[in-house]
Amino acid sequence: MVWVIPIGGKLAGKIWDTVDKFGTGILRPTQIKRVTKARAEAQRIMALSVAKAELEVAQIRAGAAILSHDGKLLSNPAKLTVSDDLAQLQSPADIEEMSELTQILREQNANAMLDQLRKAINLSKIIIEADKVAEKTSDESVSDEDVSEDWFFKWKGRAEEISDEDMQKIWARLLAGEARAPKSFSIHALNLLSSFSKQDAELLEKIGSLSIGEYILKGDGKFFESIGLNYRNILYLESINVLSGVTAMGGLTHQYVPQLSSSIPHTKYIIVPNRPLAYLATFAASKNDLVSLSCYGITKPAQELLTLCDPVQIDGYNVEIAKAFKKQGALSVKYGPGIFNGIQTAVMEDLLTEITVP
Repeated sequence: MVWVIPIGGKLAGKIWDTVDKFGTGILRPTQIKRVTKARAEAQRIMALSVAKAELEVAQIRAGAAILSHDGKLLSNPAKLTVSDDLAQLQSPADIEEMSELTQILREQNANAMLDQLRKAINLSKIIIEADKVAEKTSDESVSDEDVSEDWFFKWKGRAEEISDEDMQKIWARLLAGEARAPKSFSIHALNLLSSFSKQDAELLEKIGSLSIGEYILKGDGKFFESIGLNYRNILYLESINVLSGVTAMGGLTHQYVPQLSSSIPHTKYIIVPNRPLAYLATFAASKNDLVSLSCYGITKPAQELLTLCDPVQIDGYNVEIAKAFKKQGALSVKYGPGIFNGIQTAVMEDLLTEITVP
């Protein structure tokens, strides 16, 4: 098979170079050519190739076709003959016994080949999705460092088992993210994602929308229930290593150190990220205490996976955050678009809206 891959950006090149270098199984292109062809057309050709393979697998499973020993698809299994090895047998009893054994071996070989084909189809679909992700990534953000061979094969071994299309898109973003910046995703993150069901991934996305840095606010139980995240879900997320501190005695407390404000006299402030938003809590300058919020921790592997999610604002969460800071003596709590540089969070005060707490 030859797939014609158009010239793309730096990330697309890294992804296909990695795939070509380490291989992807049965459906790996025997040759990859990069030409100035429309990317959408090239992706369509690749998708059609994978769809054809899926159809062939369905025909085999339905009994309408069979794989020969040399890997060819035969449409009329009734015309298949037994192995030539039978001609060397001495007695009818041996022939009958060998016939059953030959059939078992043939079925085992066919099942093994089908399994390899299934994995190759899954992997090919994920790589096509990763190529689409690469289209949206600027060359400047892509590292020159190669993807680790160990990491790729660990990713491959887990990704090829994924058949759900929504989950395949997550595994595609994972590959694209690691190719863009190697060492972004640990083996622990791979293990965590490989244990996820589709419902687990949906819960993780919800946690991403609630995250304030490395934590989520413990908040009011009624609020969490109103957004479909009851205490049973939270306990479950701790059990699968997404959250921590749920069952700890007294829970977790995260402490913030208010900083003196240069723009508002006699005040201190705290800025809390909640991508794509950020919160500005203002306190009197006389407050020397730390500001403590009750929270649940987000595990390190889950934090890595959250970078693959697109968080959305959850109605009412801003009020929960404002309530928590007000209980700690905040004079006001405002929120608006955040400015993130990977380490610190900043805001533009003229773009913020004050939150009214009922």
